[in-house]
Amino acid sequence: MLDSVSMTKGVKVGGVILAAGLSMRFGDEKLLADYRGKPVGSHVVEAALASRLEPVALVTRPELAPLLVQYSPGLRVVNNSNPLEGLALSLRLGLEALGEEVSHALVLLADQPLVKTDLINRFVAQATTGTGLAALSTQGDFCPPVLFESSYFEMLKNLSGDKGGRSILAGLKDKVLVLKTEDPLVTLDIDRPQDLKLISRRT
Repeated sequence: MLDSVSMTKGVKVGGVILAAGLSMRFGDEKLLADYRGKPVGSHVVEAALASRLEPVALVTRPELAPLLVQYSPGLRVVNNSNPLEGLALSLRLGLEALGEEVSHALVLLADQPLVKTDLINRFVAQATTGTGLAALSTQGDFCPPVLFESSYFEMLKNLSGDKGGRSILAGLKDKVLVLKTEDPLVTLDIDRPQDLKLISRRT
């Protein structure tokens, strides 16, 4: 039975930022594309490091890490040298980097540059109240960022291929707290050049 552990071991929420994709639909390295003077992939990293997440693990390809963020003592850079294996590998590597010191993990995507520190801290605040699963939602589907209590980590680590946390949430709908956001574009991940153009037109 997956019971809440937050009251027995204390709450410590780590972050896992997934940034090892190959940008096949974008046609170029999307995480290095410019958004407001910075690489797309650096926005979430900076937001996470400024938040209450501790620690933060960035799972990326070896060649991308130094281009996305400068050294920070709060960041654990994890190299995924086999991104073709799929999303599940990056997720597993990130959770392993957090280790057993955390009670929850917040899974973030590096291609969601509109996810800000205040939203991240809302997830952390929910963890402190005993929430085990939380996510954003669009058109009825759960979407990142997604909060998982450590009792779900083994399920996440057993995923394979391109299956991510959403595949687990789909079977646990009644347990998932949906956080609201007034900006519908926050959930947009940059998959195509037109996605970047869409958010770039905002004031």
